[in-house]
Amino acid sequence: MSQSNKTVFLDTNVFLHYNPFDQIGWLDLLDSPKATIVFPPVTIRELNKQKELHPRKHIRERATRTLKKLSNLFGSNNWGSVSPNVEAYLEDREPSVDFADHGLQKEVQDDNLIASILSFQARNPEADAVLVTSDEGLTLIAKARRFQIVVLTLTDDHKLPEETDQDQKRVRELEDEVRLLKANKPVLSLTFEDGNDYTSFPIAAPVEKQSSYFDTQVEELKQKYPKWQKGTPTPGKESTLASEAMSAILRSGLAVIPDKDIDEYNLGLDQFIDSYRTFLEKEVSRENMQRRTIELKIYLTNDGTSPAEDIDIRMHFEDGCTLYKTNDLPIRPVPPTPPEKPKPEFMKMFERPLYVRDLPLSRPPYYPTAISQPPRNVSSLRIQKSKSFDVEGHVKHLKHNMREALDPFYVVFDSYDCAVSFNIACRILADNIPLAVEQKLNIVIAKGES
Repeated sequence: MSQSNKTVFLDTNVFLHYNPFDQIGWLDLLDSPKATIVFPPVTIRELNKQKELHPRKHIRERATRTLKKLSNLFGSNNWGSVSPNVEAYLEDREPSVDFADHGLQKEVQDDNLIASILSFQARNPEADAVLVTSDEGLTLIAKARRFQIVVLTLTDDHKLPEETDQDQKRVRELEDEVRLLKANKPVLSLTFEDGNDYTSFPIAAPVEKQSSYFDTQVEELKQKYPKWQKGTPTPGKESTLASEAMSAILRSGLAVIPDKDIDEYNLGLDQFIDSYRTFLEKEVSRENMQRRTIELKIYLTNDGTSPAEDIDIRMHFEDGCTLYKTNDLPIRPVPPTPPEKPKPEFMKMFERPLYVRDLPLSRPPYYPTAISQPPRNVSSLRIQKSKSFDVEGHVKHLKHNMREALDPFYVVFDSYDCAVSFNIACRILADNIPLAVEQKLNIVIAKGES
């Protein structure tokens, strides 16, 4: 640069990232005996903007300090002294150049600064203007060169050291804490025994029993248990008594079964046969229910890196089925027993009540002392019926990389046609997980013949 008086325009980044403008040796940098720093309106606007809106606190503070200095510098007029032979001038006029003709845009800060320099040169053609910018202002430098404006780039030895913004530091600390919490948390899910969230079950076709099947079973039962005829003596009993005693019994009529006992027995047989037919129908119905029943064994799994506490589990089932716990499943029908065969009068004579004195002596009953058991970690499932079914459970504690088996329960489809693939909507909520875990368990039904 020639040793003439220089007029200096500063890019806003110089105020924010370099030494304060009043502490820079401008005369040595510009190789000039005298210098004037011009502060156009765009510079003041940008400093005010950075004071209010910059995300880093220390940058906001630098803009605030600069504006305070300028306020003191230009307190009485638009001229002020920065240092010996270095003056400052506050330009209160917006640039008068035609932005469009010069390929500039008013809304662009760099373009406003270039326009301010061009307006100053137009008013002061003999002035030696210099644009001072940082090493990051490549676009601004390129525009200045287009208009043959001299550019001075400040070196790093004028740059301020990077400050650790306390707000930014706290944000980073919080981000680190969040990352740590995300990395160190339970990861809960419901799975089947093989660890997957899907499984399949075969469903056999129902058994179809025709009426003839029940008729055949009833006829076989009638052959096995024929009705008795009246006046029939007890068969095979003569050899058990002395001939004289038997003769006396036969003469007395005590060896003959009374008609009323035979009538009662035959009536009991009819009731037994009818009950057995009902039993057979119930057996078929029960078998068909078993064919459309599936047993669900579901596990709560923690694949995370920390234990889960106080875990509530909810599973929702749609219509078309009924849910049972193990102890609530319908019991198998009990086959009826045939009536006891009638006995002749003489045999009844040998029967008598059993009195207390005939009972063998025994020790007093022993009642074992109940042993207290620790509370279960997994509660029993609760099955609630509304329009559909909801299953609820609770697990107190689950370590990471572990799983707990919930009580098994059973899904009984309402019919063979209702037995279709479905999914279970699941919701898991733990005391140390902020958000509920939502997932689905998928069940595939494969229908086939028995």
